[in-house]
Amino acid sequence: MPYQAAFLISCAMILQPYAYAETPPSVVRVCVECHGLQGHAQVPGWPSLASMSYEEIKQKLIAYRAQRIPDSRMTEVAHILDDKDIDTVARFYGNQQAGELSQHRRASEAPDG
Repeated sequence: MPYQAAFLISCAMILQPYAYAETPPSVVRVCVECHGLQGHAQVPGWPSLASMSYEEIKQKLIAYRAQRIPDSRMTEVAHILDDKDIDTVARFYGNQQAGELSQHRRASEAPDG
Protein backbone atom coordinates (compact mmCIF):
# COMPACT_ATOMS: atom_id res chain seq x y z
CA MET A 1 0.00 0.00 0.00
CA PRO A 2 2.72 2.59 0.80
CA TYR A 3 4.32 1.82 -2.55
CA GLN A 4 1.07 2.56 -4.36
CA ALA A 5 0.74 5.91 -2.60
CA ALA A 6 4.34 6.80 -3.42
CA PHE A 7 3.78 5.82 -7.04
CA LEU A 8 0.65 7.98 -7.30
CA ILE A 9 2.40 10.95 -5.72
CA SER A 10 5.35 10.53 -8.09
CA CYS A 11 3.01 10.40 -11.09
CA ALA A 12 1.18 13.51 -9.90
CA MET A 13 4.46 15.38 -9.53
CA ILE A 14 5.66 14.34 -12.99
CA LEU A 15 2.35 15.18 -14.63
CA GLN A 16 1.74 18.42 -12.70
CA PRO A 17 2.80 20.68 -15.59
CA TYR A 18 0.07 19.04 -17.68
CA ALA A 19 -2.60 19.36 -14.98
CA TYR A 20 -4.42 22.14 -16.81
CA ALA A 21 -4.46 20.37 -20.18
CA GLU A 22 -8.22 19.79 -20.13
CA THR A 23 -9.55 22.43 -17.74
CA PRO A 24 -7.54 25.64 -17.64
CA PRO A 25 -8.20 28.17 -14.88
CA SER A 26 -11.03 30.51 -15.88
CA VAL A 27 -8.74 33.56 -16.01
CA VAL A 28 -6.76 31.88 -18.82
CA ARG A 29 -9.80 32.06 -21.09
CA VAL A 30 -9.05 35.72 -21.75
CA CYS A 31 -5.57 34.72 -23.03
CA VAL A 32 -6.59 31.77 -25.20
CA GLU A 33 -8.22 33.79 -27.96
CA CYS A 34 -4.93 35.43 -28.92
CA HIS A 35 -2.27 33.14 -27.45
CA GLY A 36 -3.92 29.71 -27.71
CA LEU A 37 -4.30 27.13 -24.96
CA GLN A 38 -0.72 25.89 -25.38
CA GLY A 39 0.67 29.43 -25.64
CA HIS A 40 1.18 29.51 -29.40
CA ALA A 41 0.13 32.87 -30.85
CA GLN A 42 -3.07 32.75 -32.87
CA VAL A 43 -2.34 36.07 -34.56
CA PRO A 44 0.74 36.47 -36.78
CA GLY A 45 3.35 38.70 -35.16
CA TRP A 46 2.01 38.30 -31.62
CA PRO A 47 4.28 36.72 -29.01
CA SER A 48 4.16 33.04 -28.28
CA LEU A 49 3.83 32.39 -24.55
CA ALA A 50 5.06 28.84 -25.10
CA SER A 51 8.62 30.14 -25.35
CA MET A 52 8.41 32.24 -22.18
CA SER A 53 9.11 31.27 -18.58
CA TYR A 54 6.81 31.85 -15.61
CA GLU A 55 8.88 34.85 -14.50
CA GLU A 56 8.95 36.40 -17.99
CA ILE A 57 5.18 36.12 -18.37
CA LYS A 58 4.56 37.45 -14.88
CA GLN A 59 6.85 40.47 -15.33
CA LYS A 60 5.37 41.31 -18.75
CA LEU A 61 1.80 41.18 -17.40
CA ILE A 62 2.74 43.39 -14.46
CA ALA A 63 4.39 45.87 -16.85
CA TYR A 64 1.36 45.88 -19.19
CA ARG A 65 -0.98 46.42 -16.25
CA ALA A 66 1.16 49.34 -15.02
CA GLN A 67 1.27 50.68 -18.61
CA ARG A 68 5.08 50.52 -18.66
CA ILE A 69 4.89 48.64 -21.98
CA PRO A 70 2.86 50.57 -24.57
CA ASP A 71 0.41 48.15 -26.15
CA SER A 72 -3.25 49.05 -26.20
CA ARG A 73 -4.61 45.50 -26.44
CA MET A 74 -2.49 43.98 -23.66
CA THR A 75 -2.94 47.02 -21.43
CA GLU A 76 -6.68 46.64 -21.95
CA VAL A 77 -6.52 42.97 -20.93
CA ALA A 78 -3.93 43.25 -18.14
CA HIS A 79 -5.67 46.06 -16.26
CA ILE A 80 -8.43 43.65 -15.22
CA LEU A 81 -5.94 41.15 -13.76
CA ASP A 82 -5.05 41.25 -10.08
CA ASP A 83 -1.81 39.80 -8.69
CA LYS A 84 -3.39 36.37 -8.18
CA ASP A 85 -4.70 36.31 -11.77
CA ILE A 86 -1.27 37.26 -13.11
CA ASP A 87 0.35 34.51 -11.05
CA THR A 88 -2.23 31.98 -12.30
CA VAL A 89 -1.72 32.90 -15.96
CA ALA A 90 2.08 32.92 -15.64
CA ARG A 91 2.04 29.59 -13.80
CA PHE A 92 -0.32 28.02 -16.37
CA TYR A 93 1.75 28.98 -19.41
CA GLY A 94 5.11 28.79 -17.63
CA ASN A 95 4.38 25.25 -16.42
CA GLN A 96 3.51 24.17 -19.94
CA GLN A 97 6.80 25.53 -21.18
CA ALA A 98 8.70 23.83 -18.34
CA GLY A 99 6.84 20.59 -18.99
CA GLU A 100 7.67 20.69 -22.69
CA LEU A 101 11.33 21.35 -21.90
CA SER A 102 11.59 18.55 -19.36
CA GLN A 103 9.78 16.18 -21.73
CA HIS A 104 12.22 17.18 -24.49
CA ARG A 105 15.18 16.69 -22.15
CA ARG A 106 13.97 13.22 -21.16
CA ALA A 107 13.60 12.29 -24.83
CA SER A 108 16.99 13.68 -25.76
CA GLU A 109 18.68 11.92 -22.84
CA ALA A 110 17.20 8.55 -23.76
CA PRO A 111 19.84 6.08 -24.91
CA ASP A 112 19.93 5.39 -28.61
CA GLY A 113 18.27 2.08 -29.19
